[in-house]
Amino acid sequence: MPAMDHDYLANLRRNHPAWRLLAADNAAWVIGFLHHCFIRTNVRALSSHVANSQLDDYLYHLRERLGDEAPSRPASEYLADWADNTRGWLRRYYPAESDEPYFDLTPSAERAQACNPAVRKRLAWRPTSARSGPVRLRISWSWIGTRLPATLRRASRSPTTVDFRIDNS
Repeated sequence: MPAMDHDYLANLRRNHPAWRLLAADNAAWVIGFLHHCFIRTNVRALSSHVANSQLDDYLYHLRERLGDEAPSRPASEYLADWADNTRGWLRRYYPAESDEPYFDLTPSAERAQACNPAVRKRLAWRPTSARSGPVRLRISWSWIGTRLPATLRRASRSPTTVDFRIDNS
């Protein structure tokens, strides 16, 4: 683990997408929009058309409330900016058999969302970077005992914990 000294943390602040998102001038409404579209609704990916439409609506309501202080660029520009490598908050990709690009949250954007304790409780999926991590299952032989051979049923009547890794390849 790297030392938590000033240089290391200053480098993280400059280069890590989650930290850049949290430190951005427009972080409040960007995180709010990402939460509104991906976290709250538990949506994994949005088509470009749907993302544009939802961001347009979100910006309209912001402009109504904030007036001149509200963001002024078109929704499509914001989405392209957030999907650019300099930001790294959204991933833009083309699913198989589709001519329309889709957007989903990057692991860094999910980490930035998880900094809010209220959001952390509501995350309906594990962060992207943890999806291939170990998963613990508790298997009760009494529940599946009738399907096991008699020798296995006798071997253990107590619940057993099994560790395995999901391979996403």
